[in-house]
Amino acid sequence: MYEVRLADFACKPGDVLVLREWDPKTKKYTGRQLEKKVTYVSKTKNFPFWSKEEVGKYGYQVIGLEKKKGVDYIGVGVGAAIFNSEGKLFLMLRGKESQNERGKWEIPGGTVEFGERVEDAVKREIKEEFGIEIEVLELFDVVNHLIHAEKQHWVSPAFICKIVKGKPKSMEPGKCEKFGWFSMEETEKLALSLTTQLNILVLRKKYPKGVSRYA
Repeated sequence: MYEVRLADFACKPGDVLVLREWDPKTKKYTGRQLEKKVTYVSKTKNFPFWSKEEVGKYGYQVIGLEKKKGVDYIGVGVGAAIFNSEGKLFLMLRGKESQNERGKWEIPGGTVEFGERVEDAVKREIKEEFGIEIEVLELFDVVNHLIHAEKQHWVSPAFICKIVKGKPKSMEPGKCEKFGWFSMEETEKLALSLTTQLNILVLRKKYPKGVSRYA
């Protein structure tokens, strides 16, 4: 993704470019805007979009913008339904630094990096977020995660997992305000993320007697 702008302001990779929408009919800004991280800048004087005087004075700069997972293209997420010996499910409360659905309880997980197996991704994410090692036991659901209000689209496979080493602790408090273990009945009283709502429906249907045998 690229933007061509008059080079009348300083810009370098790592900066955040704020793009404000302009209405040519009203000749006013609409109030809508995007924020994109700059990945590349190249300057030239060979584009005929501004006057020769402006081009002669400033030249042009071609700005490469970072693409966001789930926004500029479909993102791939992973989830870990971790159960203990009592058959309770491990959930986290999404914090202010979460990518979406802040303030919602959720089966923990994260995003898949390029070239990474989904099973490896969920292990990595759980270790990064909670300092524990898990075993991935079974794929139980794949969710089409469409967040229309935030214009995001994710596809998220979810796995039944168990802890094999360590005790959970919050390693990224900005993303996780708190966590806990909950029975299926207790989850009904929580404000759940869209994905977790769908995951729990599948868990109830697929494992009506619970999944404590995996703990």
